Formats: sequence, structure tokens, C-alpha cells
Amino acid sequence: MATADSENHPVSTVPDEIVVDLPYEDLVLALLRDLGLRREVKASSRVLELSRIGVSGLDEAATRLRAEADELAASPGSQPWRTAFPRPTGQASPLDLLLYTIRFRTARENAGWTFEMGKNRHVRSVIGLPHLSVGGVLYPEPASAPTPRPGEPARDTCLVGVLDTRITAHPALVGKLHADEGAVLDGAGPHSHYAGHATFVAGRILAEAPEARLVVGAVLDDERGIATAWDTALAMMKFRDSGVKILNLSLGCITADGDAPLIIARAVELLTPQMVIVAAAGNHGDPKLNGDSGTDERAACWPAALSQVEAVGALTEAGDRGEFSPDVRWTSFMAPGQNVVGPFLTGTVNVQTREHGTLPTEFPEGWASWSGTSFAAATVTGRLARLTARNGGDPHAALRELRRTLRQAGGSDPIRLAH
Repeated sequence: MATADSENHPVSTVPDEIVVDLPYEDLVLALLRDLGLRREVKASSRVLELSRIGVSGLDEAATRLRAEADELAASPGSQPWRTAFPRPTGQASPLDLLLYTIRFRTARENAGWTFEMGKNRHVRSVIGLPHLSVGGVLYPEPASAPTPRPGEPARDTCLVGVLDTRITAHPALVGKLHADEGAVLDGAGPHSHYAGHATFVAGRILAEAPEARLVVGAVLDDERGIATAWDTALAMMKFRDSGVKILNLSLGCITADGDAPLIIARAVELLTPQMVIVAAAGNHGDPKLNGDSGTDERAACWPAALSQVEAVGALTEAGDRGEFSPDVRWTSFMAPGQNVVGPFLTGTVNVQTREHGTLPTEFPEGWASWSGTSFAAATVTGRLARLTARNGGDPHAALRELRRTLRQAGGSDPIRLAH
């Protein structure tokens, strides 16, 4: 899994931008002025009740911010809230020092109370680093269309949200999609293989719930599968009050401090009363595949690791945990995610590899074999969509039924879905 904008930087934030609770925007701007920093409100969202503030001059102020943080940390006092603000390490960035200073000052002046505040981070499609399959590294490979599975079609349907890259008008998806404006991939290729991610995810959902209807939003770019957390959260909020019952998020990020991005956590908090959110647990479980990224194989992948989200890990074809799938306690489900087949781009595709750079590859039939927790998450989303249609449109009842059924069948925690 890649969770940054380069392989050498496993964690990525948008330079010099912070996100704060909207009611305290003016307070933060005043604090930044007191610290001698240039500031600008980049955007405000009434939906998220958050403000995005750009800060200029942080590098030049780094020494001064370090001295300020050290002075605050060493100031006398035994207030309980001090334990919530550990002294910044020597490797702390100027942005980290700034956040520490604002939080400490606010808590000191308000008997421990602070407002919510964080960084604007990057999120990525959960496919960037190589995936393990049959002892080797796997990128999407050409495949033939699978034989449709027999089964009685459901009489009712369910609206499923997919937030991802743009999607293609693949024959397997005809009549099943409602795409936002700009969410359909058009123009002549060849495209990067990242551009086929949403199409593959959608196909995996429909393989489990062919009667489902997909509402597709695009936020990840087609070349690298990357977006900011701010843009991702705003795109998530477009599904609010849309009738979507389940939202599939085959994307995520890992943070240096292990904290969930405030923006993503806020969107999840606002959406989960209406819908079930399913997210990929990440593909960073095998340190051999993480290369020089420095990613810890136990690291939390957000939003999957949030308690309100159903995190999905990947099973091999033999039913074991895929080595690339992280072995973590916060995984809710395990589902097939190795060498699965789904709809993809047709024709020449620029497959981005770490070993050989860009490899133009032909996908003559418009189908691929691929591995990753992205596609395991889509399988769980599809299973929940079918159960939701049978539970009167209640996704939370469907989630309870899925957990109960799998436990009765002998599943353990995390619960496994059969191939």
C-alpha cells in the first residue's frame, strides 16, 4: 500500500496547512499572528464545521518554535492535561511544533480545554506498493471474464457509494452506475493502472450483489491515486442524504503520530448514523514489501482503523491471511483479496512498477487479476449490500446479520468470508 506521494516518504501532509474547528478559526488566526506567522484561510466547510488554514514562514520560524515548545514543556505545573501533550521529539517538524504550541497555550488558558485541530494529509488508493501473490510481487495482470455465479436474483436493490478514482463505462457495469459529473474516465489512453481501480472495485461489489446500484464519486487522481484528506472528506459528505446505505472506501493513509486525520474522522462521525462504511485495512503487512518506505506493518490505516468503520483484510486463495494484509486487532472482516478477477481498463495500460518503471501492458478483454485489501473491502461491501436489500434497507441490521451468520458458521474474530 502506498500512503504518501512518494515511496521515500511514507507519511505525507500538505505543506504548511492545518485544519481547525470552524468556530475557533479567528482564535487560531490570532495565535498565528502572535507567533509572527503569515496565515490565510484556504477554505471553510459548514458541512464539516472545519476550516483549512495555510501557514507561511514555518521553516524560517522553526528555531523559534522549538524554543517556544521547549519553554512550554518545561514550565512549572502538574495539571493533568499536560500528559495529553507530550514534549515534541527532536525530529518534530515545524508544523508539529506549531500544533503543540497552539494546543498547549489553549489548554493552559482554559483549564485543559482545547478545540479539535490537525493536519491536512494525503490519502491514497490502497494499491500503490506491490502486493504479494504466490511468493512474488503482483500488479494487475490480464485475465478473462469469470463465469457468472449462479444464484437467485434479489427482488430488492441497495444503493452503494463508491469513492475512488474515476470509473470506466465497462460492459460489466452498464445499467448499474450513477456517476457524479466528472467521475467517468474518458479520453484516449493509455492510462496509468491506478485509473482502473474504481472499475475493479465496482466489479467486485457487483459480483456479490449484482442487483445493487452504485453511486460513484471520484476524488483520487488517475495517475497516482492520491488526494488530500480535505478533498476526500468533502467528497465523502456528498453521499450524505443521498440514499446510499453502504459506502466503500478502498483508500487510506498512515500517519506519523498514529492519530486519525481529523478531517476524515469528522466525516465518518457525521455519515455513520445513516450508512455503514467499509474500508480497506491496507497492504503494508509484509515489511519485505514496504521497501524503504519505513512503514510499520502494524500501523493503523485510516479511515479503516476508526471504530465506526468496518476494516477489511485480505485472504489468500487458500483462505489464509495474505502476507501483505496487516495483522492488526482493528480488522473487522477478512475476505478474498489475492488474485481476484474484476473488470478493468481495456487496451494498453501503463502499469507502474517499482522494479522496472512504467510497463505498457495489453488488457485485451478488459479484465484483470489483482490483489489487495481494496478488493477484499469491496467483497464485504457487496455482501452487505445484498443483505441490506433483504433487511428492508437497514444497513446496520444487515451488518449485525452478517456478523451473526459468520459466527454461527464457525468464523473467528476477525470474521472471515468464504471464497
